[in-house]
Amino acid sequence: MPRKNELSDVPIAVTSDGGVYANVTHLGIDVAKLLPHVPEVGRVFVGVRLSRGEVKKLLAAADDALAEAVAKIASKRSQRSKKK
Repeated sequence: MPRKNELSDVPIAVTSDGGVYANVTHLGIDVAKLLPHVPEVGRVFVGVRLSRGEVKKLLAAADDALAEAVAKIASKRSQRSKKK
């Protein structure tokens, strides 16, 4: 039985040629109406290629977010070790 298509919610994709694509569903574009026209493959990613400048901004934002996430983890670990 073929798999039903559904839109991927992955925010970005990187291609073998170095392209970075933003998922259009995260850009507020409704592409669900395209699904009936796509062969039944399962999850479908629809994206637009980001410019070099946009990729730089994306990487800077990701770096900031990841640094904040690691700081939160470090804080929780520190609190746990103090309780021992």
